[in-house]
Amino acid sequence: MRVFMISFDRALVGEGGTDAVERHRRYADKTDKLNIVVVTSPGAYQHLALGDHLEVYPTNAKTPWGHARAIWGYFFSIRKHEGINLLVAQDLAAPVAFPLARIARIPLIASVHGVWWDAWFARRRWWHRIYLPALTWTLRHADAVRAVSQSLKKLLIAKGVAEDRITVIPTPVVLARFLHADEEKAREIQVKYEYPIVLSVGRLENEKGCEALLAAWKKVVSSGLKARLLIVGEGSERKKLEGIIAKDFKDNSVALLGALAPTDVPPYYRAAAVCASPRLRREATNSPMAFFLDGGEQARLMLGDQGIDDLVEAAPFQPTDVPPYYRAAAVCALASESESFGKVLVEAGASGIPCVATATKGASEIIQDGRTGYLVPVGDTGEMAEKIVALLKDAARAKEMGEHARARCAALYDGERVTEQIIALWRRIARRTKQ
Repeated sequence: MRVFMISFDRALVGEGGTDAVERHRRYADKTDKLNIVVVTSPGAYQHLALGDHLEVYPTNAKTPWGHARAIWGYFFSIRKHEGINLLVAQDLAAPVAFPLARIARIPLIASVHGVWWDAWFARRRWWHRIYLPALTWTLRHADAVRAVSQSLKKLLIAKGVAEDRITVIPTPVVLARFLHADEEKAREIQVKYEYPIVLSVGRLENEKGCEALLAAWKKVVSSGLKARLLIVGEGSERKKLEGIIAKDFKDNSVALLGALAPTDVPPYYRAAAVCASPRLRREATNSPMAFFLDGGEQARLMLGDQGIDDLVEAAPFQPTDVPPYYRAAAVCALASESESFGKVLVEAGASGIPCVATATKGASEIIQDGRTGYLVPVGDTGEMAEKIVALLKDAARAKEMGEHARARCAALYDGERVTEQIIALWRRIARRTKQ
């Protein structure tokens, strides 16, 4: 099975910050070849060979037409040299992929990670009003649609996608890293920060609700409880957050740790008492899809004169030591306004950490309210603070909920099992290839 994928995950071209490379390498090892085109802005991104079965290509373009041109160029070059019998497109890439699939007479799987397009397109340019119906039409006519949660499936059905075309498979999480994190390193983290740790993991962007997190933390501090808020991640909001922290938290109860690779975080989860990662609704300008939809000058097709075989051999992007950070925590909190899944909640649960999260559709599928954690109303930083304080004060209750969370995550979200489900879907749909 030779798979051609279109993705928006720039971790695959070297930005790091997630386990995307490891996850896609696992997919690739179960195929004859997985070629991935990643939608990127112009920059220093290069073709990467990430294993015997995995290669990644950036579009390096500014305009939607430039991205489409690059995707089509890569597709036909790879098809000529290697062959392709399945096309997988993430979210907004589906309308670009659909004609390719029909021209090449191969099946298309649309992989849907979130449905936020209606409001997003309403604020953008005139041609988006054309693209949105094209997107909806493509989802209805793709050979299969993979949704990462039951809530997304319901939304897709409401948009007219036939139920029998939709398969719900969550994002795989390599649970072993979190189930068996470095206990010694977690203890070192706990000793270093002295007080119970509240952990926040995520990019420092407006969409992540970092300011809301700090507002909730201010209420935790005002309760008189001694604790530390550790924020893991980097992003454009860092300077703003540093200003807020310098002004409102002179007690040094908040620390920005910067970016950590996924394998570095788990000990902090284990050492922490609470893990908080609030996120507000995605803003259009900060969307990872923005490169695909932003206007500007067309960029040249990156294949150039070098051809498909002239690739950069890249060292694997393998993050180290995230699990000990999770291990250092005792509670995880996610304050998203909208969440289609909630990978952090699964990682924290696998680390034996109960979660406090806003009652988004994604979090509501992962958390059993009152058993593996708490669900609070979206935007209610006061109640979130109250639940965090309650768990910090009741270690026995937090431990019990964490044990339930670990058992639930191990049963439902095992990465190996979920990866096999994805590959099984690919194989089933790939059999429809007509070429």
